[in-house]
Amino acid sequence: MRRIILITLFVSFLALSIVSALDTEIHVKTIRENKVSIFVYKSGIVPPLLLNSYHINSGPTGEVSKIYTGTEETLDVKVQVSKDGKTIYLERFDVYTAGKPIYIQLLSENISRDYMAGASAASSVTATNTSSNSSANTSESSSTGSTAAPPVTATNTSSKNPTTALASMQIKYYILEAVVIALIILLIIKLRSQNSSQPAPKKIKLPEDKDSLKNALFQSQKKIRELESQLNSIKNHEKIKSMEVQLQAEKREMERKLEDKRKELERMKRGY
Repeated sequence: MRRIILITLFVSFLALSIVSALDTEIHVKTIRENKVSIFVYKSGIVPPLLLNSYHINSGPTGEVSKIYTGTEETLDVKVQVSKDGKTIYLERFDVYTAGKPIYIQLLSENISRDYMAGASAASSVTATNTSSNSSANTSESSSTGSTAAPPVTATNTSSKNPTTALASMQIKYYILEAVVIALIILLIIKLRSQNSSQPAPKKIKLPEDKDSLKNALFQSQKKIRELESQLNSIKNHEKIKSMEVQLQAEKREMERKLEDKRKELERMKRGY
């Protein structure tokens, strides 16, 4: 039963660690056809604690992507770009929030820890200008009496919302934690009910009379002495057997020596 409890606890903690793990997308934009090494560290640790590393070729696009899965809340990322064993770029960027995509750019004209932030700002400006131009065109078309197309609305097509993903992960974690706690409570209740249903151990009745107690003690001592006597006899018997074996060996050795002497005497007689 104790083994079942330990297995249940181990599986529960393993499941909790799996649910609490976060996927962090790491995107790097750099020079084409170069080796890109991505090193993921745990933030705030001295000396640095390496969690994982990835080594990829940037290919014809110069863009690489990897997903790191772990339970850390913040991460540090170091990126090395090299060709033929020579380092071209080596940059470290600290304190990223786990679960949110990371966009790193290593180009001569721009080294950035989040190149999507600039792209988002530029996209916002473009969308504003487009909306203004559309409004102006609409007003102009209305004044001339011509028919104009409806204004174009800029939309954000990002595939994931990191805040929503983190919230969903936390909800799953809390649900699983509640289920595990409920299972442990049910297991404890079941064990207690099994223990209560077991019959109580039989009590050993001791004689209340002093004479009877002395007699029982005397009989016990007598039995112990008999057992000791039997043990000594067994030990003596083993010693006797050991001595018999030793005597037999000595006897065979003496017979062998006598036989050698007899043969030597025969040879001497034949020599005379």
